[in-house]
Amino acid sequence: MGRINGGRLIVGGLVAAVVIFIFHMIFHAIWGERAMAAFDAILIHPVMITQMARISAVVLFLVEGYLFVWLYVVARPRLGAGPATALKIGVVAGVLTFMVPNLWLVAITGVNPQISWIDGMWGVVSAIVATLAGAAIYQET
Repeated sequence: MGRINGGRLIVGGLVAAVVIFIFHMIFHAIWGERAMAAFDAILIHPVMITQMARISAVVLFLVEGYLFVWLYVVARPRLGAGPATALKIGVVAGVLTFMVPNLWLVAITGVNPQISWIDGMWGVVSAIVATLAGAAIYQET
C-alpha cells in the first residue's frame, strides 16, 4: 500500500466537483420549477439565491467531490482499485449525501415525495458519475 498521492486526489476531487455541478445545473434546468412549486405548496419558501448562496454551493460541491474521491482512495487497499470500487463508493456516498436528506425532508415537511425522490436519485447518479470520474484521475504514482 503506497502513500496517497495528494496532487492526484485534489485534481480528482476537482473533477468530481465539476461533475456534481453539471448534474446540479441540469437538474435545475429540468425540474427547478417543479421543485420550487413543491416547496411553495407547503409554504416553505427557499432562501433567495444570493451571491453568498452561490459561493456556498460551490464550496459544498468542492467538499463533496473531494470527499467522494477520498473515500475511493481509502477504499482501494481493501476493495481494489478500479471502476467497481468507485461505483460502490459512489452509491454509498450518493445515498448518504442526497437520498437520506431528501427522505428526511419528506418526513419532516411533507414536501412532495415524488420531486424529493427524483432529486435524491438524481443526486445518487451524480455521486456515482462524479466518483467514477474522480477515480479515473487518481493514481498512486
